[in-house]
Amino acid sequence: MIRDLLQWLLKNLGFEANFQAEIFPFIAQALFGILAAIAAWYLIHRGQQKSAEENRRIERARMLHDLDREYETIMATRCIILDQGDYRPPELYAAKDARSGFKAMNNNKVADDDKCLFELVLTRHVPWRALPDRGSDNGPNRYLYINGARHVLVADGYFTDTLTLHKVISWSKRVASGIHAQIIDTRDVCDMWRHILPWAKDNRFAFMAAFFGASTQVVLKKESEEKDWLSRTLVRAGRHVGASDETPSPFNQAIPRNWSGDVAPLYFLIRTVLEQAFANERVEILHYVGLDQRLLPELVIGGGNDAASGLDPIVEKVLFGAAH
Repeated sequence: MIRDLLQWLLKNLGFEANFQAEIFPFIAQALFGILAAIAAWYLIHRGQQKSAEENRRIERARMLHDLDREYETIMATRCIILDQGDYRPPELYAAKDARSGFKAMNNNKVADDDKCLFELVLTRHVPWRALPDRGSDNGPNRYLYINGARHVLVADGYFTDTLTLHKVISWSKRVASGIHAQIIDTRDVCDMWRHILPWAKDNRFAFMAAFFGASTQVVLKKESEEKDWLSRTLVRAGRHVGASDETPSPFNQAIPRNWSGDVAPLYFLIRTVLEQAFANERVEILHYVGLDQRLLPELVIGGGNDAASGLDPIVEKVLFGAAH
């Protein structure tokens, strides 16, 4: 049957279709070898794809677990000092030692049991200051040294150590890097909204932007002109993953150039959560920042008496742009 098929094929191609007895077995073996090689390549390639996908699922689960544990550790850090008038004022933090000529740091002593968890300053009852405490408008940040660590006034009566703020920024960079590497996607980030959106309220983002060196002047550019690193990488990797392409984002996609690489990933996570919440009609998430009636007026949050506070003004300005 195979011989007849080969003869018919060669005859239709215009070649002599008379096989020598010794040539046919060679051609048949060559064809079977080619088919076997193709089948082997397909099976190996498919096996590699399945293995890569399985490894990605394992890595995704591991990364999400690590991110949750890392954030819980940050929230459970005892680093909040309540100012009850027991501490020397920040003006003395860099008094000069007359004998040595070096600056003697003002170092208050506070027992660990007297400190509060970092989670305390992320509740709606503790609105943050818009700027760190400074001697003048353009002066350096002023710190209070407690147990040898720098503490900054984040809200009236609340000091936190600066290391914890750096850990929050490191955590946001790690999440953003996970999106860029396609280990996690924006749907995973949306499920982290209780970790991320508190930083979009009560002046917290404005404080972080000022603390980490972002300019107070917000300069927006058209998306086609925006060339910063986040627009080239993170936005391209994570934009609308899992969302409907038929649902246009109501948010401005540009990220101000004057924002440092420290706060830009944190803003990217905030915008990603809100984009996914809008695309998938997660009204409870939008309600948390007071955007539910603005973006999804046909949906209503029923029951409960938890009053939602609005977005940080600087976040809202960048999210909706000058047109809004």
